[in-house]
Amino acid sequence: MDGERALMNSDASKTLDTLISFPDFSQNVSSIYSHGDSLLVATNKGLYLSRFKPKQYTSTGKNPDKKVNHISVIGGQLVVCHDDGIEFLNTGEEIKILGSKPLNGVKKISEMNDMIWIITTDGLFICDKNLNPVKVYNRSNGVSSSSINDISFNDRYTCISTSKGISYALTGDIIQHSSTLNAVTIDMIKINEHNSYYNGRTIQLGANDNDVTVFFNSPYYNSYRYKQYYRYKLDNNNWTPLENTAFNLPALDGGMAHKISIQASIDNINWSTTNYN
Repeated sequence: MDGERALMNSDASKTLDTLISFPDFSQNVSSIYSHGDSLLVATNKGLYLSRFKPKQYTSTGKNPDKKVNHISVIGGQLVVCHDDGIEFLNTGEEIKILGSKPLNGVKKISEMNDMIWIITTDGLFICDKNLNPVKVYNRSNGVSSSSINDISFNDRYTCISTSKGISYALTGDIIQHSSTLNAVTIDMIKINEHNSYYNGRTIQLGANDNDVTVFFNSPYYNSYRYKQYYRYKLDNNNWTPLENTAFNLPALDGGMAHKISIQASIDNINWSTTNYN
């Protein structure tokens, strides 16, 4: 839409009046939300609050000059979508990261089936009512493109519009299907640069075995087009992210048993199970 907002008659065959006319012709309206005698107007150059009577408008929001892609009501609160996250207008709270994933290019946010659906250029984020991410849908799990433009629901299906086409699935399957897969499998152990026998359960180390490399296979299909995430932890330490499917163990205390846990993920939210010791 261009920078002019018009009032129309009931069948939109005639313009009755002009509500807003932005003097900057490069200012485009992306979304509007009407409530009572007020109108919230989202543009590529900020968010505006307009009054029908008198016909006035002012900038509003925590970031008055920031591009706004969409306005919606989630859980009774007004939410605006930015290129780097979402903003709750009532409280001024901004969310730019869900879990460990940044919210890039947020185009729209919707509430359906007790879930919150966030459309971004990195995929479709599905969250619970507290905005805890449940899963992400993108190219890695069958959507035609990770750049999502819109979603639409009916009583059975969810249609996902992307930059390369439209994907659809049963809404119940999208919500209920678990993104968690089986554990990774250890492919090979190298100790002091030599291959070592691994019985599937225990890595036996001697007093001089101080250079240990673990190679593992992901339960997910490997493709250069789809990014995967890996991590491991030793005993009860924090998870350590990995760049690939191999890692070196740190120096270990001798004469003690240690537990190694390894996981893989395609969305950095849902992780494979782990059963290694």
